Amino acid sequence: MSKKPVFTKPPNTLKQKVGDGGIPTYILKQCQDFLESNPVDFIPYARRFLNELEIIKGDIEAGKITDQKGAMNKIVNNIMQLKANGSMFHYQLISMISDVMLRFLDKVVKLDEDFVEIFGVYINVLDAILNQQLKGNSGRRGHILTQELHSACIRYYTKYNISY
Repeated sequence: MSKKPVFTKPPNTLKQKVGDGGIPTYILKQCQDFLESNPVDFIPYARRFLNELEIIKGDIEAGKITDQKGAMNKIVNNIMQLKANGSMFHYQLISMISDVMLRFLDKVVKLDEDFVEIFGVYINVLDAILNQQLKGNSGRRGHILTQELHSACIRYYTKYNISY
């Protein structure tokens, strides 16, 4: 004699507390409209992160960094802020080059001269974007800047036999 399986459906207590539905369309539209017309000046905000990155670069060059992992965490945190906020404030190019840099940082062997050179290029590109207020992805110029940073990373990977 075989028993038939019994299926039990547990109560969804979260759904019972919150209910059905979602976010009304008009609220989503208001949020989107605000983001598209965001009046906040991103440049001072971005400069704060850029300045922090420049200080870390200077400390690496001066041999002041004793905790490479801690320095790397600071670098990643600052670049993540730039990547996350760049597009929201209409600076997609900052998000694009920051993405390239974050992918590079995942594979960095050590904070040496080769790293500093690529890190310096990233900082210089960021500085140029902010100085020239290059909003959007900057079309062909943006693509070239992003590609050049990516090419520098590939040369690093090749030198250190890192798969990419």
